[in-house]
Amino acid sequence: MSAYNVGQLLGVAAVVGITIFVVRRARSTAAAVTAVVIGAAILTADATNFLAHGSDGPWSTAKGRGLKAGFIDGCRQGTPEPVCKCMFDHISSQPPYDTPDGFITLSYGVNSYMRTGDASRIAPVFLEAGRACRA
Repeated sequence: MSAYNVGQLLGVAAVVGITIFVVRRARSTAAAVTAVVIGAAILTADATNFLAHGSDGPWSTAKGRGLKAGFIDGCRQGTPEPVCKCMFDHISSQPPYDTPDGFITLSYGVNSYMRTGDASRIAPVFLEAGRACRA
C-alpha cells in the first residue's frame, strides 16, 4: 500500500471521527440517525474510491507528501478541505504521529475498525482533531 493510499485511508478515518463526534452531540435521535446516514454514505464512497484505485521536515519526503495528499483527498470526500487540512496538521503535530512512519501506525486501528466495525479501535487523536477543527 502506497503512502498516498494509507493517507487516504486515514482521511476516511477522519470522516468516521467527525461522524462519531456529531452523533455524540446530537440533541435528538433524528439528528443522530441523519449524521450516521451521511457518514455511512461518505464512507461507502471513500471505500469504493479506495478499492478502485511540500512541507518541511519529514513531511517534505515523497512518503510524507503522499500521506498528506492521500489524507486530504480521502477526508475531503465529505468534509471541507480546510477542515481536512486542519485535521492533518493537528494529527501530524502530535507525537508519535508527527512523522510519516508514526502517522502510518494510525492505519492499524483504522484497518481493524474496517474489519470489525468497532469504532473504539480508531485512535482518539481523530476525535481530538475533529473537535479542534470543527469548533
